[in-house]
Amino acid sequence: MEPLEMTGKTVEEAVEKALRQLDAGLEDVEVVVVDKGRSGVFGLGAEDARVRVTLKLEAPDVFDTAKETIEGLLGAMGVAAAVVLPEISQRAAMPAAPPLLPPPSPEGEGEMPEAEPIFLTFDIEGEDAGLLIGRGGETLSSLQFLVNFIVSRKTGEKVMINIDVEGYRERHAERLRSQAMHLADRAVQTGRIFAMDPMPARDRRLVHMALAGDTRVRTESVGEGEDRKITIIPKREGRPPPPPRGPREYLGQQPRDQQPRDPDERHRSSRDQRTGVPFQSGTRFPQA
Repeated sequence: MEPLEMTGKTVEEAVEKALRQLDAGLEDVEVVVVDKGRSGVFGLGAEDARVRVTLKLEAPDVFDTAKETIEGLLGAMGVAAAVVLPEISQRAAMPAAPPLLPPPSPEGEGEMPEAEPIFLTFDIEGEDAGLLIGRGGETLSSLQFLVNFIVSRKTGEKVMINIDVEGYRERHAERLRSQAMHLADRAVQTGRIFAMDPMPARDRRLVHMALAGDTRVRTESVGEGEDRKITIIPKREGRPPPPPRGPREYLGQQPRDQQPRDPDERHRSSRDQRTGVPFQSGTRFPQA
């Protein structure tokens, strides 16, 4: 709404006239004093005060905005589905408490803590709802990202909106946790490193959290981009060290230091290596 300018003998009178015309209370408007006016001398040279009054726009409700955004996107996609009422975070469900002064921040005094995000969870149900999942949940993740972006821009709030389709995300998360624990058991039993299939960051986070309390293994993310995946590595703490390797044995022969010494070894250099016959100067042997 366009701001309303009003005049009066005083600022208070000008504001009261503006409120009556707008049919609003003082808490519902923003007032800017354009000119305080002047009383003049014996009424001469007096000027009226002038104020500019603007109605405050109510901040759009996050829940309604999110629900309307999802329904609008579903309609544009031609998907026949219903948006089920979400679970709302404590901040969104309860009236805000009066602000308290925070303790001084170690980085600087007077810094206000970052506002906590509003968490919303929507479930989509319907005959065509399955079309929203996509391969590996990629379509659903894209829809969720788009909804979060639109709602944050419209409301100016920091929101984290989770969208599910008939419980798909919970079933998918349970499968990932089960697979991760199975591979962890195999890694411990065999002492080998196991790699899971490439997966998005959301799924990798689930696997890291599922195995965070398993002291037998550790997890690492390897690879780049779409090929990034998780490896499950067995820990070797507390396991007996492998026995030291002995000298290599070739073709069943004993190590050199365990072979019986040849009494004629000192003369070996004077024997022919093919026949073992002592080599004599001037002796000729037929060519093989």
